[in-house]
Amino acid sequence: MTPLSWAGLGFSLGTLWGISAQPSRWLVWGLLGVSLLVALFWKEGKKGGVLVFFLLPALFIGALSGRHRQSAASRMAPFLGKPVRLTGRLEPGSLRVRNQSVSFTLLYEGMRIPVLHLGALPGPLWGSYTAEGRLEPMETFYNPGMADEKKRSAARKIPGRLMTQKGGLHYEGGEKDSLDRIAALGSAVRKRLSEALPPREAALLGGMLLGGSEGMDAPSLQIFTACGLSHLLSVSGSHVALLASLYVLVAGHLPLPRPVKPLVGIFFLICYAILCGLRASVCRAVLLGSGVLLGELLGRRASGPSFLGFSAILLLGIHPFWIWDIGFALSFAAAAGLMLLRDRVERGLTPYLGQRLGAALSVPLAAHIFSLPLLVHYFHAVSLLSLPANLLLVPLLSLSLVLAVCAVFGGLILPFLGRILFVMAGSLVSLSLDLGRLLSESRPFLVTTGTLGFGALFCYGLLLSLLLGNFPQGSCLDRCRQKAALASAFCLAVLFLYPRFQKVPFTAYFLDVGQGDCCLLVMPDRKTVLIDTGGLNGHYDIGERVVVPALRALGVTQIDTMIISHGHHDHAGGAAGIARWLPVKRLLLPQEKNSDDIEKLIYTMKKTNHKIVYKMQKTIHIRFKSHIINIVDAPKMAEKGGNANESSAVVLVACGKSKVLLTGDATSEIELAAAAAPIRSDVLKVSHHGSSTSSEMAFLKAVSPKVAVISVGRNNRFGHPHETVLERLEYLGIPVARTDEGGAIKVVFDETGPKWYSYRCQRNCF
Repeated sequence: MTPLSWAGLGFSLGTLWGISAQPSRWLVWGLLGVSLLVALFWKEGKKGGVLVFFLLPALFIGALSGRHRQSAASRMAPFLGKPVRLTGRLEPGSLRVRNQSVSFTLLYEGMRIPVLHLGALPGPLWGSYTAEGRLEPMETFYNPGMADEKKRSAARKIPGRLMTQKGGLHYEGGEKDSLDRIAALGSAVRKRLSEALPPREAALLGGMLLGGSEGMDAPSLQIFTACGLSHLLSVSGSHVALLASLYVLVAGHLPLPRPVKPLVGIFFLICYAILCGLRASVCRAVLLGSGVLLGELLGRRASGPSFLGFSAILLLGIHPFWIWDIGFALSFAAAAGLMLLRDRVERGLTPYLGQRLGAALSVPLAAHIFSLPLLVHYFHAVSLLSLPANLLLVPLLSLSLVLAVCAVFGGLILPFLGRILFVMAGSLVSLSLDLGRLLSESRPFLVTTGTLGFGALFCYGLLLSLLLGNFPQGSCLDRCRQKAALASAFCLAVLFLYPRFQKVPFTAYFLDVGQGDCCLLVMPDRKTVLIDTGGLNGHYDIGERVVVPALRALGVTQIDTMIISHGHHDHAGGAAGIARWLPVKRLLLPQEKNSDDIEKLIYTMKKTNHKIVYKMQKTIHIRFKSHIINIVDAPKMAEKGGNANESSAVVLVACGKSKVLLTGDATSEIELAAAAAPIRSDVLKVSHHGSSTSSEMAFLKAVSPKVAVISVGRNNRFGHPHETVLERLEYLGIPVARTDEGGAIKVVFDETGPKWYSYRCQRNCF
């Protein structure tokens, strides 16, 4: 590593320290002064000079830089929850049109404010707009495995979201600027793709070319995620390297002076970064690509590690909160892996795989080695298909990307040639998706890691250093390298496998899924029962995007029993998405006719060869080694009238002496009928999100829970939970835990009874 790369590492760590911990200003200034004094009196040639001269000063300067910056949310905090009137420019390329509304991003004083307007856009796709409405904070689902919305919004410069009604949006005028023209070019490219190719191939090729997954269907996204190819939809180093290589080939035939050619290339790379939305990963890649072209101009070879460090200092100096951006971290990790490890990995693979295969495999392997800790930290799962899929599919997709670029520019001269190249690119994309589908259907290749602590990270870093580090020949470290590496690998394996065999207390997780229900029960032998799956209206798959990440973070590898209380979307909408990613061994369904969500679930389970499906019936007891599932009541809709809530099952799950009663959306009549059986329970999931149509006093007395959990969405339009229900619970002295206030609720059973924790307030307990 070069001195500048050490400085970039120090500045990055300092920025993270500054914005996360907000250390005392005088402490940081004092440490910076001490480090400069030490550097002043440091003897030339003495070991540790890089640490003293570059790493430590950059660390403290980065801390000062991060500490003094305010996030967008902090700047707008006094206005959150209040009516505001904001005037700014419409962000180019951000407009999305829905049935009765439009959404876009308003650029206001260096911040990006998402606006949802009920109505049509009252002006063109450029210029200034005034939006009037209430500025609401950016909300998320507070579950294990979910990204911190505060950090995510800070990285994206988003202080909140604004919803306007008809008449609340006004066009103020303005002319097209250069950013608008570049965005129009991107829209034109996507339009040409949609005209020349089928929707699936057009959306995928557009995402690869310009970034993002707009318009992509769920199966295609699943293939890319399962095969570890999501990086192709986030424009980064590979895209810029490909475009820079194409430009170098073309530039040789351009009638331009030699010093001008690299400058033109840098200009095109900057325009491409603007076209892709100036994301952190794109900016990093463009800076490195510009460094290569600048080295060509000066007749010198650019130092990759130096430019990587310079990019970190420059980007974090401009926007320190990018340190919280997942794309930023993964992009720098992959680039560092390629620069520092590729040659060593290639030398290690060549004797066994040959020169060509070793060289090809060294690229994704080197990037994967450095990125692995971040992938585990953010996604709690590792795809074993990543390396073979990258080796097989990346060349095909890269060729399709080259053809698409040639089609865009060649079509300007010969439209017929452009259409032919688009068709060829689409055929390669279709072939890649088919091959990816065959690979992704092998579910055992997706390994759930759960949440690993600092110990596992330390062992991994130590193992990596021992295997790839350069130590003086004959030194103590060199002699003990092999034994130390084996010890590190053993400790890493123990830290990874031990939690899977460790007994845990009976635990209930009531996940935050908004206005819906989702409860996970984990038994001492780690058998799992999932009751309901949540669901939101629209195209947002809450099962795939919320529940599955939470389950992975909790170390769940399969669902032993899934129970759907009834077919309403807020209880069954996420079921199919969960079944696509996790095996479901047993499914219990209500007596009612299968809803659309349940039909999707059954179809998904048939595709994954899991077909054990039961219709619940009253008084059925399903006994397992560690727990008992008791169907207290499972009425038929026809017997009660036509409302699906009136067919909601009431389920009692017992593990030893501990019991959890789950009522779905059961009405008062169903609850009172169920109260005829012994239903005393430690924990009660309050029916129908705390609606006034349930939770009568007689039923609550029959259950006598020690904790009542209400799964309900924040600021829901139904007014749940109802005041009368809360008053009854308070009168009986029953503690209430709510997902709208505390996020996910964890209830742990021990000898003294249930103890509950909320994710928003006690995150470390999950």
